[in-house]
Amino acid sequence: MNLITKRRIILYLSFFSVLLLLSYLVISIISKKNEPLKTNQEKELTRVEVDSIFRTVLVDYAIPTEWVQEKKIKVKGEDSLKYFYTINLSPDISIPMLIKDLKKVYDKDITGMVCKETIFRKDTEINVFSSEFLKLKAQLIPTKDLERDRNKLGFIIRDSYKLSAEEFSYLVELSYPVTFALYPEKDFLSMRDSIIKYGKNYVVIINNEIEDKEFKLSPDYGKEILKRSIATIISKFNSASGFVVSTSSDIYESTTLNFVRDEFKKRKLILFTEKDFVSFDENEIEEIKSIIKYHAENLVGNRYKTFWLSFENFKKIQNNLADLRKRGTRIVPFSQRVNNPT
Repeated sequence: MNLITKRRIILYLSFFSVLLLLSYLVISIISKKNEPLKTNQEKELTRVEVDSIFRTVLVDYAIPTEWVQEKKIKVKGEDSLKYFYTINLSPDISIPMLIKDLKKVYDKDITGMVCKETIFRKDTEINVFSSEFLKLKAQLIPTKDLERDRNKLGFIIRDSYKLSAEEFSYLVELSYPVTFALYPEKDFLSMRDSIIKYGKNYVVIINNEIEDKEFKLSPDYGKEILKRSIATIISKFNSASGFVVSTSSDIYESTTLNFVRDEFKKRKLILFTEKDFVSFDENEIEEIKSIIKYHAENLVGNRYKTFWLSFENFKKIQNNLADLRKRGTRIVPFSQRVNNPT
């Protein structure tokens, strides 16, 4: 390759490099023109917008309109503060959580929120600013005699006797009550004691997995053997909140069930079946969430529902339960259900 050819190649490469650089600069300039202008300040929220956000959060907490009062304030200016709120709250509403949710929404804009607690009355005053202008003022007043009209839900973890130590700890450390399910075996006596120690409930399941003869209830047994087994179950698990017959058990499918139920009744105990509860053995998780929400918010008929579900599905609905609890739905232990089997 001669010298002239080499120079031509170098010249072509140099020209191509310059062309690429110019193309990159042009593309960069065009891209910047098309980008929206960034600003450190979002648009100012109007008083109406701030008010709308506030009322939406109150609805999220199922706070009745009669608990909310408006008191007029005379201030000049088209968008100035014209009234402030006084809101009575039932004891089950967490004011810190309510404030946290308000701040979460307002913080999406350049909006300031100041909270001040009145020491003597334990009232909380909220002031919401946008662009340094006061747009909302509210006083939150805890009131003992108020109660939101919401339903009660109970949850029995049907496979809790199979849990690992970590899964067991997860359930007993929940801030609200759940009910464990055990079948009568000596191996579960220590688990029974741990459940009671943590202040939780448990029910005893009568199923086909019972192997200890002193606890076993078989339709093939005579009445005297059945009586002894029932007496032993009740004696060893006398701290149980209830006793439940599995619908897949042999005893459930037999005529012996009536005799067993009567024996429990003689001891002033109700023998439940799985059909007494809302069961989710084969439901999809979204369907489970929908059914639970329906029963939580349906204010007609039975106001207490007990759900029979697996640990896996129970974990999947935690966010939904948090929302329902925020709205006033109460999650209660099975012991509150004992005298109401419907």
